[in-house]
Amino acid sequence: MPHLATAYALDFAVKRLVRRLVDHTDDDAREIEVLGAAYKAYTSRFAVDTLQCCREACGGQGYLSLNRIGPLRADADVFTTFEGANPVLLQLAAKGLLTEYRTQVGELGAWGMVRHLAGRASTALTELNPVVTRKSDEEHLRAPDFQLDALRYREERLLGTVARRLKSRIDDGLDSFVAMNECQDHLIALANAYVERLVLETFQQAVDDCADEALRAALTTLRDLFALAR
Repeated sequence: MPHLATAYALDFAVKRLVRRLVDHTDDDAREIEVLGAAYKAYTSRFAVDTLQCCREACGGQGYLSLNRIGPLRADADVFTTFEGANPVLLQLAAKGLLTEYRTQVGELGAWGMVRHLAGRASTALTELNPVVTRKSDEEHLRAPDFQLDALRYREERLLGTVARRLKSRIDDGLDSFVAMNECQDHLIALANAYVERLVLETFQQAVDDCADEALRAALTTLRDLFALAR
């Protein structure tokens, strides 16, 4: 069921990205490129993982050609590499997040930006962690504000911690390219958190825009499942 909820979430997100692409301007072209890279990597990995889950759920029957899981896996697997290998695209998205604040650091350059982010993170992370209160009642967990705040907090924390990791390496004289490679796992985690936060925001907007009450109730349940599974 979480896979089904994620399929709905990604459908809303990708369609919104396509609409933005159609109406894009030069000012938001770079942001759309980063989003496209992140969504491609996330959705193709999701497809592969979902098909594997389906295959295992079917036991030995999952190997039969009749159920089409095998051909679907063969088709989906290649997209984790086609049009850019997924780890490279996720690093691109993470670097996009790091450079998003370039205008705030003026002429300091890329690593001045990293230092700025590290300082920014130390301030942001003193704010309340929405998970730390350990509330577990249904009303709290299903509140859209809580769900978004939790994913925003995770993304912000990963952004700050990877910025500090990069800064410490640069300060020690490490080449920036090598520093990025050493923090690759952290950058990929940040990119995935970024995608999931954006996808949840889009899902929430779709729920808000839904005029059919019965459909809205069903979508709300799917949104909750997607958010809480994350």
